[in-house]
Amino acid sequence: MIVKSIVVGIFITSLFAFIIYANGNTIPTWGFPHWNHDNVGKTEKVAFHAPSANIILCGSSISYLMEPYLPREVYSLSITGGSPLTGMQLIHQLNLKPKIVGIEINYLERSVEDTYLTHPLYSGFSKEIKDLFPFMRTYYQPINAIGYLMSKNNIKVRDAYKITHPGHIGKTIENMLLPGKIKIGKELRDSATVNNTLKPMLELTRKITAQGIKVVFYEIPMNPLLMRTPRYKQLIEAFQDSIKLLEIPVTFIPAPKYSGWKTVDGDHLETASSRVYTEWLMKRIN
Repeated sequence: MIVKSIVVGIFITSLFAFIIYANGNTIPTWGFPHWNHDNVGKTEKVAFHAPSANIILCGSSISYLMEPYLPREVYSLSITGGSPLTGMQLIHQLNLKPKIVGIEINYLERSVEDTYLTHPLYSGFSKEIKDLFPFMRTYYQPINAIGYLMSKNNIKVRDAYKITHPGHIGKTIENMLLPGKIKIGKELRDSATVNNTLKPMLELTRKITAQGIKVVFYEIPMNPLLMRTPRYKQLIEAFQDSIKLLEIPVTFIPAPKYSGWKTVDGDHLETASSRVYTEWLMKRIN
């Protein structure tokens, strides 16, 4: 019985590996069952299939919500629960060559890259194994690859999956979470701490521009009460002062002056607002 189970397991694994190889190791994937799988999958893709995208976006979960509405020439390295520095570090370490790198500035306080995502992709045994055996990559987990193969001709299925995010929850979560975020926003930090927070981003910006890439910083609109907090204003002012000191050509696109944005929890845009903002940004980021 044990031998039979082993044989069946080897057969199924070999069959799946053959499907991946037969498609040139380039089967698009359907999605991930958990946000952390999504983080790992998108960073692996950028390492093993360097995107031909003209634009790569580096952001946090608030940029992640733009993904269903991005044009094909834009690749998102937005890390849910993470930092824009993760995508920036990968672009530098993997020597990627997009024309433009867009960097979300709303959460520059998260000034540390997510090393559990980045380090395995440009060093270590894990990368060598996944390079040699593509079917072992996270984004080729059977449910992701087979799900795509079954649904690639079914637009309704794909669109329903792509647009699934918290945008339809309503105001309940915002009413619960916004007061706490505003309370934190009232707590100013000393200027030295803020400047030290921005240093890793500035250093990576220098390295990316040295690769011949145009850097565009963008600010995603949030609840106006949150954007008016002293802590957030302090961070944005320090950021604007810092990029002037870089003495390299970078562009900053502040959030549009419009009071009609709707959020799920104060900082993550609802579906309709996310779509409108994404279209607005794409017209200006070039």
